[in-house]
Amino acid sequence: MSIQINKKFLAAALAIVLAVGAPGPGPAGAGLEELVTDGAYTLPAARPVAAVKQPAALAGSLPMEYRVRPGDTLWSIAGRCGLTVAELATANNINEAEILAVGRTLTIPGREVCYHLVAGGETLSHIAGQYGISLDELVKANHLANPHLIRQGDRLIIPVSGQPATALAGQAGKIQLGGWAWPVAGEITSSFGIRGDRPHEGIDIGAGAGATITAPERGRVVWAGPRGTYGLTVILDHGGGIRSLYAHCAKLLVQEGQTVERRQPIAEVGSTGRSTGPHLHMEILRQGIPLDPLMFLTDKLFV
Repeated sequence: MSIQINKKFLAAALAIVLAVGAPGPGPAGAGLEELVTDGAYTLPAARPVAAVKQPAALAGSLPMEYRVRPGDTLWSIAGRCGLTVAELATANNINEAEILAVGRTLTIPGREVCYHLVAGGETLSHIAGQYGISLDELVKANHLANPHLIRQGDRLIIPVSGQPATALAGQAGKIQLGGWAWPVAGEITSSFGIRGDRPHEGIDIGAGAGATITAPERGRVVWAGPRGTYGLTVILDHGGGIRSLYAHCAKLLVQEGQTVERRQPIAEVGSTGRSTGPHLHMEILRQGIPLDPLMFLTDKLFV
């Protein structure tokens, strides 16, 4: 007896699974833009995430410092940096109900492990190369029976030796937020957070087609090519567990493995992938958790 499955029923069931069954820490599940592609549904891996002890330099990453801006609250800052209010309050030894004074400096703590979300087209060898580790290390850390069977949306642990080679300038102490250059001039057309009924894990900056996208800070190119519904994409590794992503590009100006300096051109604005018009979609991930890019960018556009 054959059974026909209604597509609307399948979509509803998928939404429930993603809402209650997706593995992983904190609020950041697998990016939905990379889970639904051309009508084919791909679920995150069901296997449990292995508990791997990370080295001090990677486990806590480096502490980040954020200077409170007008309109900020402990709740809004926690939501923008992938933490609970309790975690942020504890890290700063303050009460959860405390009103924050503008200009106050807060410490943004890191997490115990670093994750990588598998994108369409990636292989384990390619992922291992991004973090400067061996394929064998990656396979063992994630207890993979078959290294050829990874799926889009899988969340992998980066093992102990996976310390990114590139480091941000001035990382001897803490990473100071709010000083990154803007990658392109333009207005924010979509903010970080919930958009409609789904998370928007970055910001959209409106800009004309062909406008030059520049690196907001020094980094190493770990991805330069098509990335599913993101279209042509560049990802920079800035060290300390921090990566930045630039999507929907019309043209890429860098190659994987290349080191780029602050304000060096990396791509041109376009509308590739799932896009309604020319713009730049920018994301920041710390240890695999999306953060609000506006926390990193300077409040002065052309600095």
